[in-house]
Amino acid sequence: PPDGDTCLERISTSLSNAIPELGDLLGALYSDFTSEAAAGVGRLVTEPPTEADLAAHHTRLKALALEGKMLLLIAHSQGNLFLNPAFDALMSVDGFGVESVGTVHIAPASATLRGGYALADLDLVVNVLLRALQLTTVPPSNVELPLAHLVFSDNSGHQLVPTYLNPIRDPVSLVTSIADAQITALVPP
Repeated sequence: PPDGDTCLERISTSLSNAIPELGDLLGALYSDFTSEAAAGVGRLVTEPPTEADLAAHHTRLKALALEGKMLLLIAHSQGNLFLNPAFDALMSVDGFGVESVGTVHIAPASATLRGGYALADLDLVVNVLLRALQLTTVPPSNVELPLAHLVFSDNSGHQLVPTYLNPIRDPVSLVTSIADAQITALVPP
């Protein structure tokens, strides 16, 4: 980041002076993070989901419920903002209850959850953008990642596959155990 007066810029400058490689890493992380965050917000602004999109989603899920299907809803990041209303819509289907639908929240960007979740401590999108800037309340982190993860895998600590579904990272075991427990507990409607 350029020299300036923000807290992040002062920390980056101090670290760059002490350990140039760490300063370079922080600069790259800052650049990647701000680019990813801006792109995500831009997509929501330019192509926001409509009520028709939500209604179509709920109609499809309700049809599956009426067919007697058991459902496992899995959402990553902003997808959690769709999972919660979808779960609630399913609860309005006659004969379909909470025992017939499971949920897995991954990097939830929502204040409420309908089941288990995985949220990495180094998830910069959730822990910096949402939590630190107080844009929304999110659950506490429940997975620790080594700092090297940001360097070698996913600079944001937020991407679905490189962070949360990466077979050599801790989040995948938590996500898998939540999904397995949900599937095992499902009961046909």
